[in-house]
Amino acid sequence: MIMRAVLINLDRSQDRLAAMTTEFLRVGLDFDRFSAVDGIHLPGSVRPFFCDASGQVISPLRVGEIGCYASHLAVWQRIAAGEYGSAALVCEDDMRFPDPFASILPALLARAPSGWDLIRLSPRTKHAVVCVREIADGYSLVRYSRQPASAAAYLLSLDGARKLLAPGVRIRPVDQDFRRPWAFGLESFGVWPPMPEGHRSRSTIDEMGGRIRLARRWGRWSVRDAVLRPMHGVRVLGLQQWCRCAAWNLIGRKLRRASPQAIRPAGLSP
Repeated sequence: MIMRAVLINLDRSQDRLAAMTTEFLRVGLDFDRFSAVDGIHLPGSVRPFFCDASGQVISPLRVGEIGCYASHLAVWQRIAAGEYGSAALVCEDDMRFPDPFASILPALLARAPSGWDLIRLSPRTKHAVVCVREIADGYSLVRYSRQPASAAAYLLSLDGARKLLAPGVRIRPVDQDFRRPWAFGLESFGVWPPMPEGHRSRSTIDEMGGRIRLARRWGRWSVRDAVLRPMHGVRVLGLQQWCRCAAWNLIGRKLRRASPQAIRPAGLSP
């Protein structure tokens, strides 16, 4: 497989590195370790995303969230510079891969539509997804009707990395910005069911300061996002599929469903 894997891991998290090394060995994949950024000591290359011209942090994110986002940003900078070829697999250090993971990735790349920017591998969702193409072994490439929150494992293209590096101070955690592909002009997809699964260990973000509820700090969505989200949904799903998803999501919320509906458009080729 041509695509390279990048593992984001804090220097002090040697236990996580050992566990992930075992995971990569188990599925037969090589990886490059990226030393995660500590939110207190930001490298110069990512400071503009969190600081003003004087170097003062102006982002409302907490230290752990800044460190997490800064780590992803630094990896995106390397991808955008072409260090990993045309695309890379980016993983955080609390994943467990399914047994056929290494064999599914080539099939996924072969089936992915041209022009993709981001393919998210790990998010779970209770909302409807629309199958775009079948991949292999029961996995499908999908579009989300409601973008889930996760940046634990994803494929990112060179163009996608450049889009995500758009200038501006980051005010949301990285997994929340992944829920807003319209803000970066991303052609974003997902895999269903999710391939990697997170471990149940306490997250490094929690250990470094935790999160504050988004609604309390800046509001879950801006007015602009509230308008652009359905517009984006109609654009990528089509009006008919978007309406079907919206109906299912409403029913699912009323019935408290735990699993989503996978909608397969008529004529979908296997």
